[in-house]
Amino acid sequence: MTRTPSVPLVVYANTKHAGEELLHMKSVLGQALRRGKNKLQTLVKPKSSTKKQKDEPEEMWRVMFHNSEYMPERVARELTKVFPITRQTAFDICVRARNTPTGMVTVTITNKKQAEKYCGAVLRRGLTATIEPCDRE
Repeated sequence: MTRTPSVPLVVYANTKHAGEELLHMKSVLGQALRRGKNKLQTLVKPKSSTKKQKDEPEEMWRVMFHNSEYMPERVARELTKVFPITRQTAFDICVRARNTPTGMVTVTITNKKQAEKYCGAVLRRGLTATIEPCDRE
């Protein structure tokens, strides 16, 4: 059997099915191979219906930056390393966070996975950030 090196296959189990050996294999293509008498057949697994439908929109999340007691120039420099924004925009975010009564401003609205990455990166830099679901009305 020849296969391309870009398609990794892992054998999970061998089972007997009506005199034929069925190899359950995980691959990028989601296929299983059935070995019979002098032949090899490829069986394609049906698509799983548990995945999200592409029609329904993904829930969006806000990345909230909290006021910091550090110098705004230092905070702006750290924010530009995390978010794709200019230093002037980051400085404006710092000033807005200081001037709001809650001490929080929204930096960006994105999907949950990316929001968690941004929040973790801000926290690793010694600043404070949180994420919260975005209310789209």
